[in-house]
Amino acid sequence: MEFKAGDRVHVTRLNTNEVDFYATLKDYNDGHPFILSNCSDGRFECCSVFKPNTGEVGLNRWDYYVLAEDEEDTEEPVVQHTTDPVNHPDHYNYGEIEIIDFIDQVSEHYNPVVAVHIANAIKYLSRAPHKNGKEDIEKARWYIERAYQKWSD
Repeated sequence: MEFKAGDRVHVTRLNTNEVDFYATLKDYNDGHPFILSNCSDGRFECCSVFKPNTGEVGLNRWDYYVLAEDEEDTEEPVVQHTTDPVNHPDHYNYGEIEIIDFIDQVSEHYNPVVAVHIANAIKYLSRAPHKNGKEDIEKARWYIERAYQKWSD
């Protein structure tokens, strides 16, 4: 079966995990892979899926999706936004960027003693407009000064 950008699909396997949601296929990077949009489950918005011709699509493979055929499947999706204050708090997310992932990437370039202070500074700077405002900026400043002091240690 040929799939093309704009097709509405029922996704039942994504990244080897069993799932159940509907999405619209969108081209990415000269057609490989597809990106999911208008997902009925917002957690999967902008995820990528393999195209069938890659050999990674099938019931027991990486991804599996079929064309949405009945009327229920093709209705506009209801995007579900979930709030998880422990694992994914809103004040540590910027659009599709989760601050913890950014912190991991930045802090790996510092020695471990300094990295912890840089990580905390980023955390407080990123959440300030959404949580404690100027108090968080002050905390970030304290951690930056601490990183500066520990730089030579």
